[in-house]
Amino acid sequence: EIGIDQSTPLIGLIARYDPNKDHANFLNAAALLIKSNPDVHFLMCGKDVTEQNATLMEQIRSLSLQNHVHLLGPRRDVSRIYSALDINATSSLSEAFPLTVGESMACGVPNVTTDVGDTRLMVGETGIVVPAQNSQLLADGFKKMLELPTSQRAQLSDAARKRVCELFDLTSVTRRYEAVYDQILNRT
Repeated sequence: EIGIDQSTPLIGLIARYDPNKDHANFLNAAALLIKSNPDVHFLMCGKDVTEQNATLMEQIRSLSLQNHVHLLGPRRDVSRIYSALDINATSSLSEAFPLTVGESMACGVPNVTTDVGDTRLMVGETGIVVPAQNSQLLADGFKKMLELPTSQRAQLSDAARKRVCELFDLTSVTRRYEAVYDQILNRT
C-alpha cells in the first residue's frame, strides 16, 4: 500500500494528531535514526495525520523526511497496520494506559515507547521504554531494536503477545477490579 519492499524496516506511530502524542518527538527521532539507518521507513496514522496537516508536513519537510514518512490518516484496519510493523512506537508526553501499546503487543509487535502512564508496566521486558521528550533516546531505542537478531526480535514479539494476553485481557482485569472491591468492602 505504501510502495515499499516487505523487507524494508518499518516503524509506526498510530496516534491522532494531538500535542500530548508529541509527533515532533517521533519525527525528530526518525531524522536521527535515518543518519545511521537510511533504509528505515516510518508509518503514521490517526485523525489529522494527513498531508493536509500543514504543521505536520512542515515538520516532515524541515527534517527532510518526505521520502521516509508515510501518512495514512485515520484507519479502521489497525490490526493490519500493526502486523506490517517491525516496531510500534509511542512518543507521548502524557498517557494513562496507551491502547496502541496493548493493541500492538496483542499483534505480536515489539514497542519502543516513552515512559508515561502505565506504559512501563504494560511493556515490561518485551520492549524498550525511554524518557519522554528525548528524541535521541527514542532513536537509540529504535536502533537497538532493529539491530537485534531476527530470532531475538521474534522472541520479544512472542513475549509481548503473551504478556498482554495474560495481564491485560478482560478476564484478568475484571478479577483485579473485583479483588480491589473485595478489599475495600472487607475493610468497612
